[in-house]
Amino acid sequence: MRKGILSGCNEAFRKWNLTEVMEECKGLAEACEIEIVDELFQNLDHMDRTTCLGSGKIMELKERVDHHEVDCVVFF
Repeated sequence: MRKGILSGCNEAFRKWNLTEVMEECKGLAEACEIEIVDELFQNLDHMDRTTCLGSGKIMELKERVDHHEVDCVVFF
């Protein structure tokens, strides 16, 4: 099974339950044989269309990828 990190942004205008969305994404990842070993998300007014996350969170994500030695990052 591959290891992955679940990551994404919670935009202020979205009317969703972040916990439910993350649980659904974890279930989909598991169905694809990806074990989610960490989660990282950011609250934003508007998502950066280029990177989804701000530059500080991207650096934090890189550190977590290196630390956990993951195979992939699953974005929601």
